[in-house]
Amino acid sequence: MQNLETLQRKIWILENSNLSGAKILKSNFSASNFYSSHLENITINNSSLNDTNLNGCNLKNATINNSSIQKSELNRVVLCYANILHSNLYNSKFNHAKMSEIVIDQTIMGAAVLIGANLKGAIMTNTSLNTANFENANLENTNLNNSVINFVKFSNANLTNASIKDSDTFKTTLFLKSLKLIEVNLIQLKDMYILNNNNTRLIINRKIEKRLKQEKQLSSNNDTFKLTELDIHILENSQ
Repeated sequence: MQNLETLQRKIWILENSNLSGAKILKSNFSASNFYSSHLENITINNSSLNDTNLNGCNLKNATINNSSIQKSELNRVVLCYANILHSNLYNSKFNHAKMSEIVIDQTIMGAAVLIGANLKGAIMTNTSLNTANFENANLENTNLNNSVINFVKFSNANLTNASIKDSDTFKTTLFLKSLKLIEVNLIQLKDMYILNNNNTRLIINRKIEKRLKQEKQLSSNNDTFKLTELDIHILENSQ
């Protein structure tokens, strides 16, 4: 597959195309249509795909570096084992996307919508996720360390064994009904909101930490409490 370099045409219609293994370098595919195309092992470097339709595409093992894919549609895409580095995916949609084992680093994903996405085993470090929506997403074993996840929604998400070490979590919302957290440091959840079935806010703070320590026999290390399989029902009546 030839490299697609310095292409300046603004709109490309490439539905159901086979671009597996292609290299898109210094190109502009903004407002183009790649619907349901085969883009496995594709390399996208220093390129723009803003406002692009990538719904249903297969981007398995793709490499996206220093590129912009803002306000684009990536619903139901396959991004397993892909690498997205130093890029901007602000306000793009990844609803029901398959993103297991993906590596995302130093990337902007603010306002991204990932409803029902499968991010099991994903690495999303040093990434801005402000106001992102992970409703019903699978974040089991996901690494969100050193990221900015302020005002993020995790309603009905699976966060089993998720890691948020050294991340900024101001006013991020968790929902008790399906919250699953294992081996999470409570100190990292400070200023997070937990909502019970009556939408009563419970703010993680030192008082709640001490109560949990008593009720769940939490271990402590240097004043940092660790949860081991938090029983969410204990919190539902907390004030």
